[in-house]
Amino acid sequence: MLYAAYTISNLFAPWVCYRIGSKWTLFVGSALFTVYQAGFFMLNSYYYYISQALMGVGFAMYFCGQGLYMSEHSTRGSISRNSTLVSAISNCR
Repeated sequence: MLYAAYTISNLFAPWVCYRIGSKWTLFVGSALFTVYQAGFFMLNSYYYYISQALMGVGFAMYFCGQGLYMSEHSTRGSISRNSTLVSAISNCR
């Protein structure tokens, strides 16, 4: 469910980034992560699947916003260094 929603959401996430900006896209994506995590306080299978779909949308929005935010705050000379740092930090989990 999560990856299906993520795949479909990747089609419209760049449009959302363009419309609301990178900071708000990051905020909305993070808020949708929180909706999924909050579901573990009340275990309900319907809420679990709905929150997984919302988390897929959140993943798409978050990663699109992350790339846009990085490119907005980088110069031509620092873009390769910044993208390497983002990749290294996000893969350290």
